[in-house]
Amino acid sequence: MPLNTQIKRGGKLLALPNGWGGFHVAAMVIAAAADSGQGPYEDMESFVDEALNLNESQGFIGIKPSDVFNLMNYMVIAQTPLNHGGYTLKQPWSFKDTADGELLELLPGDELIAWRD
Repeated sequence: MPLNTQIKRGGKLLALPNGWGGFHVAAMVIAAAADSGQGPYEDMESFVDEALNLNESQGFIGIKPSDVFNLMNYMVIAQTPLNHGGYTLKQPWSFKDTADGELLELLPGDELIAWRD
């Protein structure tokens, strides 16, 4: 079953300049988990604190190819609000793809949506 994903801003699909990839799914997983406090990490409080700190101090959270591999696992996604179809962000999050330098900025009110057919 393929994973379908969307990011909506103001009710419209967010245009991604380089198209969709694993980096975008990984960013959605991290953002949904850190924003909601619900996710696959044993110590969610520490995870949220670290994500907030990185986002503030660096201006983004770096995502490596190995992070993408680990975060695209169905069991990981299932432990986030994305398992229920989607999540609306409460705060801003920025992510940088360490492989190609792409920056993805997510804003409060952005809808992160995931589903399987």
